[in-house]
Amino acid sequence: MPSSAKRGLASLLVGSSMPARTHPELRSRPAEQSPTPAIGVIGKYQLLSTAHLSMNTGLLLDSWCNGHAHEAPTTVARNAHGWFLSTRSMSADCERALPGDLMAAILFARRRGIDLLHFDCDGPTLPQLLVHDW
Repeated sequence: MPSSAKRGLASLLVGSSMPARTHPELRSRPAEQSPTPAIGVIGKYQLLSTAHLSMNTGLLLDSWCNGHAHEAPTTVARNAHGWFLSTRSMSADCERALPGDLMAAILFARRRGIDLLHFDCDGPTLPQLLVHDW
């Protein structure tokens, strides 16, 4: 066996004559591996049907995502079948600028500690919110 094979693939890739080194957790036996670090909650989101929004609200959200973000009173991002929308607190003027159906969904989410709404055409409809025909 060539000496390079004994040193391992890593030493070949870096062209070093030093023995290959691996991360300590990769060398450890499974029982010795450190546990996966606890990941705290970053935030909560709620998936909702786009049917909870009127067609006019959908068009408005699209306009905010298509070059008119500076006009949006809140953060909105488009996805393939709907939108992501922040539920963070905003000024009273910004809240008044939002359509009623959108504000109702935001208030619904805030009362439940939801930070982000995901409106999707295949999302669930909830009895607490109005449903609109598209």
